[in-house]
Amino acid sequence: MNAKDLIHENNKKRKLLTEENEEYYSNMMLYIRTDIMKSEQQVEELLMELLDHLLEAQEEGRSAEDVFGDDPKAYCKEMLKQLPKETGKSLGIFLLYLGFIGLGWMAIAKGTIETIGSFFIDIDQEFYVVSSLITVLVYSLGMALVVVFLLKWIQYTTFKEMNKWISYGVPALVGSLGMLVFVSAPRIIPQMGFVIEAGGVLFLVAGVLMVVTSKLMNKKYRLTE
Repeated sequence: MNAKDLIHENNKKRKLLTEENEEYYSNMMLYIRTDIMKSEQQVEELLMELLDHLLEAQEEGRSAEDVFGDDPKAYCKEMLKQLPKETGKSLGIFLLYLGFIGLGWMAIAKGTIETIGSFFIDIDQEFYVVSSLITVLVYSLGMALVVVFLLKWIQYTTFKEMNKWISYGVPALVGSLGMLVFVSAPRIIPQMGFVIEAGGVLFLVAGVLMVVTSKLMNKKYRLTE
C-alpha cells in the first residue's frame, strides 16, 4: 500500500484501541508525522507497524506504556533516526503545492477586492513585475518559515502538559507576525520593473490558475487524500 492507503487503514484500525492506548498512540503518531524531512511512505509503514504491535499487545491485556515505555518522545526520536529522509523531489512537490494554495488564495482575495472595488472607487491598477516577483518570494519564504515553525512547535508540545494560553498563543503570535509581513511587504519593497495596467484582474486570474494547479497536483500525487 502507498502512504495515503496506509493512512486510511491506520484511521480505521485506531478505532479498535482503548481510550488510553489511543491517546498514547495518537501522540506518537502526531510527533512522527510532523517530521516532514522523513519519507512519508516509511513514516506510515512505521506507524502501521507500531499500531499492529500495540493491537496485539492490547489483546494480551498490555497497555501502550507496557509496549513502548514511559518515555514515548525518546522512543519516537529513536524510531525517526532509523527512517530515510524524504526525497528532494517529493519534498519539493509538497512545498510547491503548499505555495500554490497559499499564494493562490491570497491572489484571489486581492484580485477580487481590487476588481470589485474599482467599480466604486479609483484604485491604482498598476502592476510592477519585478517588485511583484520579489514580493512573491518574500511571501513564499514567510509561509515556509511559518509552516516549519508550526510543525516544530507541535512536536515540542506533543508530550508536554502546557498552559493553553502558551500552547495556542505562541502559534497565534507567529501567525500574526506572518500576516504582518504579508501586509507590509508590498509597501516596503520599492517599485521596480516594467508596469502592467491590469492589477486586480491579473491577480484574480493568476490566483485561480494557482489554486487549480494545486488541485491537479493533489489529484496526481495524492498529497492530502
